[in-house]
Amino acid sequence: MRRALLVSLVLLGACAPAWQGDLRRHVALQRGCPEGDVTIIADNGHRLGRQVRLEACGESLMYEQVNTGATWEWQDVTGSGDDAAPFVAAPTP
Repeated sequence: MRRALLVSLVLLGACAPAWQGDLRRHVALQRGCPEGDVTIIADNGHRLGRQVRLEACGESLMYEQVNTGATWEWQDVTGSGDDAAPFVAAPTP
């Protein structure tokens, strides 16, 4: 039973999108807090222009994925104004 639970948890973790782990690591390093304190609340679901609302270290933040040429990077757009950071709806229950 324990083995089946462990395998299920490993497979479930493997199904999480790679961008989520990248974003958590980026925010944790930028904010100086553990990765475990970064919680993704909502995202717009757009693969080529993803915007994400999250909480990190007790702060409510918004990050945007931007193309820097050869790679995609995360940029903090919290408080950048409405044009730079449009509303991202919370997931529907």
